[in-house]
Amino acid sequence: MYKQTRNETGQIEEAGIPVELREFECGCWGKHEPPTIDEGTIIIATGEGYRSNNHLHGQNLYTIEVDAENRIALIEMRKYGDMYGAGLWHYLIGVDGAPFIAQVSSNIDTLDEAVESLKPAEVKRAEAAGLEVTRQGDWYFVPVNRTPRGEVEHDRALDDDHVTEDIVALKTVTYVRGRVGHEQHAALQLDGWHKAIRNNAIRTGRLHGGGTARARYTD
Repeated sequence: MYKQTRNETGQIEEAGIPVELREFECGCWGKHEPPTIDEGTIIIATGEGYRSNNHLHGQNLYTIEVDAENRIALIEMRKYGDMYGAGLWHYLIGVDGAPFIAQVSSNIDTLDEAVESLKPAEVKRAEAAGLEVTRQGDWYFVPVNRTPRGEVEHDRALDDDHVTEDIVALKTVTYVRGRVGHEQHAALQLDGWHKAIRNNAIRTGRLHGGGTARARYTD
């Protein structure tokens, strides 16, 4: 259910989600600015961004639903104005070991639907089959009963944040084994090979990333 109060973060903060509003500084082009994370705080740009004789741009936050027990919230960002980028976007924000942001479809209006939408169909099938699926951040790990073909690399990045002990990276699929490290999550120990499947979050612009982690995991 929509909470129609504009640019209020009280419910979010009460849920233990670190959030801060900053001025929307879009410039004359008026493009949407998604939430970002800066030093452990979720930054959301709101307010009037640009005004001239010809243009007016702004962006507002609306809280849709908050789950204080699990420290997660579904929010809507509405971009208004002329020319470029007017529209609305839905994001899951919260804390899962560390603050996170995940964009979901703007057609989703409940937290349950948003969380469920992140889970890939292959993961759902594996769980239905009784397999023990493990998750760390954006990634699910589904056990496989075979050794993958391909070169095994060691201490290699899975994405910007996760580093694996053993990995086989093929063109369309990636398998990992052993330790999976992340600076802001408890390390995983995967016994045997697992298929790595990323969640279904929409990844565009600042929320898009992949494959450039530089730091190795540490014990």
